[in-house]
Amino acid sequence: MKKILTSAALLFAAALAFISCGDKEPVTPGYGISVPDLVLDFDKSVIQASGSDAVTFRAFYKGQDVSASSTLFLVEGGIYTQMSSMTFSATKEGSYTFQVGHGTSKSDVVKVSAISKDIPQAPADSKPQSTDFVHRTFFNQHTGAGCPNCPFMTYLLKKTLTGDVKDKVVLASLRNYSGEAGFASVQNPGGGWPFLHIDYNESYLYNAGEAGLKALIERRTSSPAKVGISAAPVYYEGGQIVLTVAVKAAVTDEYNVGVWLMQDGYKKTQTVDNGRLSLLGPEGFTDDYHYHNNCVRVAESKYLGSHVGYPLGRIEAGKTKEWRFVFNVNLGTEEYSYQDHWWEGQNDGINLADLHFAAFVT
Repeated sequence: MKKILTSAALLFAAALAFISCGDKEPVTPGYGISVPDLVLDFDKSVIQASGSDAVTFRAFYKGQDVSASSTLFLVEGGIYTQMSSMTFSATKEGSYTFQVGHGTSKSDVVKVSAISKDIPQAPADSKPQSTDFVHRTFFNQHTGAGCPNCPFMTYLLKKTLTGDVKDKVVLASLRNYSGEAGFASVQNPGGGWPFLHIDYNESYLYNAGEAGLKALIERRTSSPAKVGISAAPVYYEGGQIVLTVAVKAAVTDEYNVGVWLMQDGYKKTQTVDNGRLSLLGPEGFTDDYHYHNNCVRVAESKYLGSHVGYPLGRIEAGKTKEWRFVFNVNLGTEEYSYQDHWWEGQNDGINLADLHFAAFVT
């Protein structure tokens, strides 16, 4: 095994975004949260295939804990096997799918991965008495190489995210325009491309100006952060990345956590609207636009029909909870086969130095 390059590991610990739903209604459509009457809650999505490490499930019907009167099922190939309890452990590696039933209702399915690799410990808390964290904002850039207007958003971000401003933003590039395989399936909530979604709450136009975007960043990061995040990732030869994310609360609340695996240096010829090249400033359309960074390859965060992250539950102020994640990048299994288009091994294809994460809390 190996720790992913030190500089990248430091980036993981620093690249934190608290996504606040706040008291305001989102001003952009398509957030997509769907909370059914019956919800299956779980405390781990990764366990060791040791037979002793276990995930515990709970069932909630319209907000009430109904675990004692619900039935948990293991779902394999359309076959439902009733479980004898609301816990599960495994001795065989693989991906396991579960669903709970209560009365006539069924929950959404959730997946749990059982692995044989060691699960890293979360980084030690260097300031155990502190709940003072840096507040960053999460930029989701919905884009694609075939989008002729997308370079104009890239130019705006390139101009804006410099110096101290850059340190206040975590940027994720969601390549969902068309014609590009092997990227995370995260829906564009806007009406077109490019679309910049900020903290799952508001948007910004590519031609609205640098000053306005800087003011927005300042506004969104000026309040104290409600949580701090740290992460410990390990890469195992054979194509598996395992990481543990720790979330420490400054404010007592209910939290979810997600992690997106991103790639720098992805090369794809970028289309541009030649009639509007003046929007790209004096340098114009250079070869740099054919190289794309922060491209989200895998999004480990889908729960309740949207990418809100997995349920950490209630965290008291000053306390910490953890969640485990696994990324199988070239194992060739059915679940991860879409990734085979981009991962060819660190020697002949993508280098580990080009991979990094965005960890976020909602």
